[in-house]
Amino acid sequence: MRTTHVKISPRRALVALSAAAMLGACSSVTVNTDWNTNIDFTQYKTYAWLPDTVDKDLAPFAISNLQTAVDAQLQKHGLQKVTSDPNLYVTFRAHKSSYTQYTTVSTGYGYGAGWGGWGCYGCMGGAYGGVSTTSAQQVPTGNLILVLVDPKINEMVWRSNASADLESDMAGRQQQLQSALQQMFEGFPPKKGQMPGQSEY
Repeated sequence: MRTTHVKISPRRALVALSAAAMLGACSSVTVNTDWNTNIDFTQYKTYAWLPDTVDKDLAPFAISNLQTAVDAQLQKHGLQKVTSDPNLYVTFRAHKSSYTQYTTVSTGYGYGAGWGGWGCYGCMGGAYGGVSTTSAQQVPTGNLILVLVDPKINEMVWRSNASADLESDMAGRQQQLQSALQQMFEGFPPKKGQMPGQSEY
């Protein structure tokens, strides 16, 4: 599932971003992508990771896995990774949380007013029997934000946010991550003047 928001035009440098967990793939992934429509993205040829913006509490292997997956997408879309003087800086924020899902199951039998049928004459009331059980379950969710920054103008020029209910196994979460990244970079780089949400321009 892919949705988009309207144009962004940030006027300040990117603040340090932190990461707590990776999005990781069969449940639906929702993606929202914005960019500065006044920018000519064809001018960007190289990129590097923005230094000192990753939460040190995030496991090193999780950082490495996520950066490797993002590298693959950026390079697939024509950007070359460099160690100095990049056209773009890239960074991310990842967050894992949860919400409570309630499920109610009813068992038993019953009849009530109108048991004689729809539109019946002289319908009678009745009694109900059975048991309803409600259970609560914590559903883990993941959120991943990717940001591209133009160091020459010191502004964020592209931003994409992906969210999903996380799968229970690591293989499933890895598939979710790949699905999220594919959607995030769909149509990248956007053409100058192209508004978010336009599939053709």
